[in-house]
Amino acid sequence: MRNTPLATLTGVVAPLLRANIDTDAIAPSRVKMGVDASDLSGLLFREWRFDADGAERPDFVLNRPERRGSVFMVALDNFGCGSSRETAPWAIRDFGIRCVVAPSFGSIFSANCYRNGVAPVVLARDQVEQLGAAAERDPELRLTLDLPAQTLTASNGFAASFTVDPGLKRMLVEGLDNIGLTLTRRPEIEAFRRADRIARPWVYDAAPATRTA
Repeated sequence: MRNTPLATLTGVVAPLLRANIDTDAIAPSRVKMGVDASDLSGLLFREWRFDADGAERPDFVLNRPERRGSVFMVALDNFGCGSSRETAPWAIRDFGIRCVVAPSFGSIFSANCYRNGVAPVVLARDQVEQLGAAAERDPELRLTLDLPAQTLTASNGFAASFTVDPGLKRMLVEGLDNIGLTLTRRPEIEAFRRADRIARPWVYDAAPATRTA
């Protein structure tokens, strides 16, 4: 896990105003077959960003000079639909995008985002369209995420609030994955084990089974 805490974020926005962008477009399986956690920034939208010879497509949003440093992406409905591949949020995070704003997300993709340090922020479609249109018009637009306050604001005066499960928010703010979140309750886990050892000593004291010929 390479998650870093995400509480607040300000920066450039990449508008990709398409619906039903699936995980195979985000992280094409034809390009990446393994599941190692090395830098996957080059995999992100590989077949949209590059042609068959590996040359950049200059019209794709992330290839434009003013968008290369994007830390936000704005998309339309059902972003991250399709398969459950975890390489999709890995590629987004490794490129430097830490927040995707859309009216809705694929459910498994959304869960994987929280586990891997990317905030999937849901806003009403009209708010997303307003924000995306403003970003398309003005490459200098800056968006700010305040995750503890659950707000998004932009340099043009746009402002919106959103909801997020407290446990999932904690994972992002503290840079935790599922295991890390579980280990925050280590004192309770150890207290249970001590009490359980007293209540069921035979579970802990039983001699290991021996194999007979």
